[in-house]
Amino acid sequence: MAVFLVVGIAVNAILITNHANTLRPKQETTQTEKNESSAFSFVGVGDHLIHEPVYYYQTQPYHFDSIYEATKPAIQDADLAFINAETLMAGESFGLGGYPMFNGPKELVDALDRTGFDWLALSSNHTLDR
Repeated sequence: MAVFLVVGIAVNAILITNHANTLRPKQETTQTEKNESSAFSFVGVGDHLIHEPVYYYQTQPYHFDSIYEATKPAIQDADLAFINAETLMAGESFGLGGYPMFNGPKELVDALDRTGFDWLALSSNHTLDR
């Protein structure tokens, strides 16, 4: 299941967490603890613009997994995978459309989830297109 957050909230949460860690009193550590390190992998994708040709030549039900197949291993291997959706994917009931008033099929959201994205941002200059 993907978590949908606004980018600003996510960044602030990370900054708050990092700041809280610096406020903790320093404790003595053993040599083993000093040599240990931790890692965190992050993948970020931006401007996921859904123009009409992405879905125009497909028949329903839409199936978009093949679009993301080449990048799926990198996305799934990341501890946190983020995508700036840029355009709405509210489905046909809101009227599908490309430039300048975007709205893509809602099946795109399912494909993003199956690809492995954890966070999806929907805040952009196209938020109020539909």
